[in-house]
Amino acid sequence: MQEQLYLHELRMRGEGLPQPLAARFSSNYSTILAALVEDRLSEDEGRQFLSRHRRLLAAAREGLRVARDPDHLREEFALKLEALYGEIVQRTLSMEEVPETLRTPVVNGFEAWLGELLAWAESGKHLAGGRLARLHTKLADLERFEQIYKADGVLQKFEREKLHERLLDLALEVVEVVSR
Repeated sequence: MQEQLYLHELRMRGEGLPQPLAARFSSNYSTILAALVEDRLSEDEGRQFLSRHRRLLAAAREGLRVARDPDHLREEFALKLEALYGEIVQRTLSMEEVPETLRTPVVNGFEAWLGELLAWAESGKHLAGGRLARLHTKLADLERFEQIYKADGVLQKFEREKLHERLLDLALEVVEVVSR
């Protein structure tokens, strides 16, 4: 499973595409994930950017596979990737704008990892629909509690501990579901 997720990440970074297109896909992917983990981008915005990234990646792979003018197509996708990067940067907060007391990098990193696991599972039909839906619901619950706890602008120690408990419970369930 871990190997498959690693291969998924390489594909998300544009592996197999011509340089510098692959480098731009990799950069955008890293930028989105870093912003999510560092609380500089909301989970919803991060999911939207990752979804757009996936669609661009799929279109680039398919387009280059059948292109009569691959150079023109590479330039076209480079422009689309630059535009996406510009939107990501525009909507991403700076580190100074995110209070240190509200940052939850462990939770956010897990949420991003689980989101990618679910995207991988959906793309390849690696998990049954019911199991996949349950994990989506649990991930949404974790994100909802995170937002509730942060809503007053202060993340108390007991709230952080509750988030980590929920994260650990979900992590155990994910491992159990995925290892079947």
